[in-house]
Amino acid sequence: MICSLYGGSFLTIDSEERACWVTLHLVPGVGPKVFASLIESFGTARSVLQASVRELEGIHGCSPKVADGIQRSNVDVGRRELALAGDHGAEVVLWKDAEYPSLLKEIHDPPPVLYVKGKLPARIEPSLAVVGSRNATSYGARVTQRLVEGLCGEGVCIVSGMARGIDTKAHWAAVRAEGATLSVWATGLMEVYPQSNAKLAESIEKCGAVLSSFPMEAKAERGSFPARNRLVSGLCNGVLVVEAGSKSGALITAGFALEQGRDVFAVPGDIRSRNSVGTHRLIQQGAKLVHCCEDILEELPMSLVSHSANGRDVLLAGLERTVLDAVRGGTSTLDRLSDETGIGMDHLLGIITTLEMRGAIERSGGLLYAPVS
Repeated sequence: MICSLYGGSFLTIDSEERACWVTLHLVPGVGPKVFASLIESFGTARSVLQASVRELEGIHGCSPKVADGIQRSNVDVGRRELALAGDHGAEVVLWKDAEYPSLLKEIHDPPPVLYVKGKLPARIEPSLAVVGSRNATSYGARVTQRLVEGLCGEGVCIVSGMARGIDTKAHWAAVRAEGATLSVWATGLMEVYPQSNAKLAESIEKCGAVLSSFPMEAKAERGSFPARNRLVSGLCNGVLVVEAGSKSGALITAGFALEQGRDVFAVPGDIRSRNSVGTHRLIQQGAKLVHCCEDILEELPMSLVSHSANGRDVLLAGLERTVLDAVRGGTSTLDRLSDETGIGMDHLLGIITTLEMRGAIERSGGLLYAPVS
């Protein structure tokens, strides 16, 4: 099922229209913006492929060369691509299929076609991209593992690009923590890159998915990596940069995140390390400094439904969850809560007040707190 690109009722898309959609996607020069204009103007991909060159040239952004390429295209190309995906266990997800990630729909010019192996979560949010240097230090690896494990424990989906270094560390940490993780590729799904991550790719498919906007047989090209990075940030509520040199691709991902209105987080490092230059620059430019999971969780759309004393459901945010979990074992003082959660006293008092007002915890005498029974 798909709906019109700019809203409206859902339309049934048959196998032939799906093949036409993929065929149009594969025509050189038909990027997301031109694709959207064509579908908006002609209604269906089948109608686009049947249009004359003159009709196609009347669409903004559709040059004579692109129009000629569309007019000469053959739907057998799309059929072959769909068959190739199926033969390799991949699903082709179109722009407005129900499975298409909702966060990715929010960015400018989202890709009209995604290739997916594994299982896209029904709801990816909250999600965080974890990216960094290909030449990760032992410090960067340890920090990545610690943060990802904590985030997975809170139900955060980890997204990265499966590059060497921090990307790989983030994916493996999510897999081992039995959390959800998505890997976005700069190649087609028949081309594992780097090849050394073939086993990782198989593991990711079991607890999440690998996906690409490139055709199944596409090889790695220089320009495909920035396109991949744009999707990494587009799939997420925020981007965490663990280590980055002055010209790291992770900084490109952070730049896309800012354009897309996503939060940017950065882990500080050794001022003597080249891998700290990029992260420190991000912090200077306003990225949130991260030294523990809570620094990230309090910015993500975390939620937990808890029952208040009067039986109503209460929606709790990330750090509120942390405090509630800490008091569920019994009564606790403010000092003990601060020690257990790592939350500063001033911030903790505000959270406690909010939880009391929502009926999730109660004061049992003095500064003792207990979960509502």
